[in-house]
Amino acid sequence: MRIQPDLGVASRWPKAGLLLFSGLCGLSLVFGGCIINRSVDTSALPSPWRTGIEGAPAGQADISGTYLDQGEVTAPNYSSNGRISSSHSLTSFLFEIRKDQPPAAEEVQFAQFGGDRLTCRLLRDGKPVWSEEMTISVEPKTGMIVLPTQSRSWVSPSEGEMAHGTQQIALLKGGDGHLYARSTISAAGVAVVIPVAGNIEFWGRWPVSTPEAVVQVREHARKQAALAPGKPFPDFEARDFEGGAVSTASYRGKVLVVHTLNLQDKVRLGAVTDMAKVYGQRRSAGLEFVSIIAFQPGKAAEADAALRDHGAPWIRLPDNQQPNGFILPRLGLDRPGDYLLVDRDGTIKARVRRWKDLEAPLASLLDPAPR
Repeated sequence: MRIQPDLGVASRWPKAGLLLFSGLCGLSLVFGGCIINRSVDTSALPSPWRTGIEGAPAGQADISGTYLDQGEVTAPNYSSNGRISSSHSLTSFLFEIRKDQPPAAEEVQFAQFGGDRLTCRLLRDGKPVWSEEMTISVEPKTGMIVLPTQSRSWVSPSEGEMAHGTQQIALLKGGDGHLYARSTISAAGVAVVIPVAGNIEFWGRWPVSTPEAVVQVREHARKQAALAPGKPFPDFEARDFEGGAVSTASYRGKVLVVHTLNLQDKVRLGAVTDMAKVYGQRRSAGLEFVSIIAFQPGKAAEADAALRDHGAPWIRLPDNQQPNGFILPRLGLDRPGDYLLVDRDGTIKARVRRWKDLEAPLASLLDPAPR
């Protein structure tokens, strides 16, 4: 089902009456004929998330409120393997698969009407920039607000294979005031694209908006804009896996590829083998790579070995630079998986998500056309 912006929903569920009662299962709610319980499986989620979800008032199936567009996402059974990705956009979480992507926002506002309608507004500088009305239902077991199931397609960056599946998003206002979202993706027989059997669950949480938090969101948006082609690359200093100091400013005069990936991302790890071939052929022409890899605590040796085993002799940096925080959020990156191409003067020439999309712009820098 497609949801069209600013159009009324063709179908309407009958408005649900609310009947509160207590029984053997404790406090429940009749919502449109469905009994709502609070039984969300939080066993794989971080402790603060479990507390927030489990503290949601029983029977409350209303997510109305204004939330920051920037929050956190984790996928316990997918590539993040439980690692939390910070500064993740709620807008992209909700609408990532749409071709008509909504504009960037600072805040997301939900207004719920009865049991069957939800209006979503995106705000920038406190003013609406986009809105949409959706048909919703309620998940009987958990009491989460469920958006319509949508079809999804994936293309493997390395194999070019297409896979198909469905995505369903459910929303819940936690006892801590955060908005929690669960995205369930179902896809069978696509191990090359999605290396998990059965369903994949992504979870996210976004805080209630405050003026102070909006200022931080604007700073993140500034960092994102600074990574666009034509902008100076924001140089940084970090420590490699052996503790050696690394400064990207030292690569002036070289063509630099800054590569970010997750330890569990088999597709981009596989691409390192192709990168190593190019590196060996073109290093004499001034090509250099820096890889930034994200991984779970205690997996540093495994992460470094994974890159070396795929043929990476260049500088390898752990994303986690404790006690100095993470590199990716410092750069303004929401998640691993980007390839940034920087020319000899330190200007960003390309930012892509697939290695093969970098081959042409990289060649143009290493083999410039004669003037």
